[in-house]
Amino acid sequence: MYNQAGVDALDAVRAVVASFGAPIAFRKLDGILNAMEMHVEETPYSVEALQHLGQALEATARLYQVDQQKHTQLARALATFLRTGEKT
Repeated sequence: MYNQAGVDALDAVRAVVASFGAPIAFRKLDGILNAMEMHVEETPYSVEALQHLGQALEATARLYQVDQQKHTQLARALATFLRTGEKT
């Protein structure tokens, strides 16, 4: 079954990543976000897999040396998304 609520919950994470700017190198971040969306859009899904993808997103942001304020925003958005994901 399609999980619109789960997909919508990812919008805040996408917004934070979009605020990083649009360097071509950041396409890896978009790829991870797409994987997260594909995973959550159909129920049932694995929260554990989403947690790992979230960790990959944060690690990739560190690789690109995203400033601390943006990284904190990303961590908060991911935490909110993952809490929401546990409920859907």
